[in-house]
Amino acid sequence: MNQQPVILCVDNEPINLSLMEAVLAPQGFLIVLAQDGKTALDRLHSERVDLVLMDVMMPEMDGFEVCRRIKADSATWAIPVLFVSSLNDSSFEIMGLELGAADYLVKPFSPAVLQARVKTQLEIKAHSDLLEELAAERARQLIHAERLSTLGTLAAGIAHEINNPLSYIFSYAQMLLTDMQKLKSLMTSHGVSETALRRAWQDFLEQDAEAPVNIAEGANRILVIMESIRKFSCQGQREKVPVSMVVCIENALSLCNNALKYHVTVDKKLAPGLDPVIANGQQLEQVFVNLFKNAADAMDAKKKGTLSITLDQANGFIRCTVEDNGPGIEPQQLEAIWQPFFTTKDAQTGTGLGLSISRGIIEEHQGRILAENREDVQGARFVVELPVRSTKQ
Repeated sequence: MNQQPVILCVDNEPINLSLMEAVLAPQGFLIVLAQDGKTALDRLHSERVDLVLMDVMMPEMDGFEVCRRIKADSATWAIPVLFVSSLNDSSFEIMGLELGAADYLVKPFSPAVLQARVKTQLEIKAHSDLLEELAAERARQLIHAERLSTLGTLAAGIAHEINNPLSYIFSYAQMLLTDMQKLKSLMTSHGVSETALRRAWQDFLEQDAEAPVNIAEGANRILVIMESIRKFSCQGQREKVPVSMVVCIENALSLCNNALKYHVTVDKKLAPGLDPVIANGQQLEQVFVNLFKNAADAMDAKKKGTLSITLDQANGFIRCTVEDNGPGIEPQQLEAIWQPFFTTKDAQTGTGLGLSISRGIIEEHQGRILAENREDVQGARFVVELPVRSTKQ
């Protein structure tokens, strides 16, 4: 069920507020009143408001200043402002519209005209909200699609990571089965002395004692890999919660392990005791998987590459620096790499969406991500900064 539209009426004259309420309340709107700019701003942050109907000439803080603050605030900028003023001069109307007001109505006004303009602005806002919702949903779908695409490019390596523990699980199980069959055959044979049976049992315990432990370790390794895949590939939660950047980095490295381990040395310098960030951990892992995989691809031609990951905290931000010793980035491409579908890889290796989506994720978390070439040696450097505390949930 749609909520009743809430209109905040702002005017320092009580009679004007009463008039606006009398005109609009019968139309089914919930009316909230404020007699000055400060009260209006407080109401906007404490109550749900769908539209602001405001006078220009008010003491202490005029309507233009209130409008400027509304549009400068990320929490209120989308709320339409409709000026109702006795200032019948086009220069004032232009000023109001330039500040971001949706409309400007001159007093005295026709009740029918006021009702019509309010309804029009509320309809526009409803359509705008719907479009934003659809755009956000499409963005989530695109992020998820890119996550699955990234997982696809890592699939062969992940399969290898699973096959390794699986092979020694199979080997130890075969060894156990063979030795148990030998022991069973000996125990059911006639004429075998008790001393021989005890010796055989002791040999079985000594030779195969580690087999169950190794099988359990291999199974646990597979379980960890499969859980990493499940978490990375699922749609996941949309809300942001306290997240450890160290955990995000370690999970991303686990997913990229096979792409890195044969020709890349990972050098980690992760400062201890870092504060968490308020984030969607799954999306942050996606950013780091993209950065680590790109670094591995860039260093693919090297016999031995180095991926350096530094994590520290300063001035209210967690800063992660990812460096490689690959060929670096062409200077003219330092901005182009952030564009959707820009890629230097072939179609089987990359979609050209990874960095574009990564930037969108970081900026949506009120952080920033930048790319540059290293000054000391050949290679690329990516820096991710996220606020320790974010008010955007």
